[in-house]
Amino acid sequence: MVRIFCFVLLVTGIYAFGQEEVTYPEPKEGFKRVDIKLPNIKNEVDYKVEVNFSMMHEMLDCEKGSFTLPDFETRYLKPPHAYPYYVIDENNYEVVVGRSGTCSSKKVQKKIYSSNPIFIEYNSIFTYRYYVPKNINVEYRIWKAEPHFTEVK
Repeated sequence: MVRIFCFVLLVTGIYAFGQEEVTYPEPKEGFKRVDIKLPNIKNEVDYKVEVNFSMMHEMLDCEKGSFTLPDFETRYLKPPHAYPYYVIDENNYEVVVGRSGTCSSKKVQKKIYSSNPIFIEYNSIFTYRYYVPKNINVEYRIWKAEPHFTEVK
């Protein structure tokens, strides 16, 4: 009975102390943290993830727009390479609006996308964390590569 109790105590201790609790920093004022946790799939090496950023912007109904974010800075909870997260420190971005033909003067809210998406490796084990301004949304889509290359002649 003592052996069983010691064994259970040992297993419980290993489990309790083996779970490393990671606490990421709180976002600064005017910013939010967005976590991307990808589902498990077979052959993850055949996939890439495109991360893009969007926001609502008021413009004329015939206009199209995009915006450019500053570069993300990669930071680590445990330098040099453990627990990375990605941060935009500044809430400044440039919105570019294009117009085709003549427009009415009616203004509408439209969703516009960043002109600089990010491509990352597919990894269902790791959670990708982004710190972005509150008015910016983080979206992603999954790309699948063909299993073979086409030779150029």
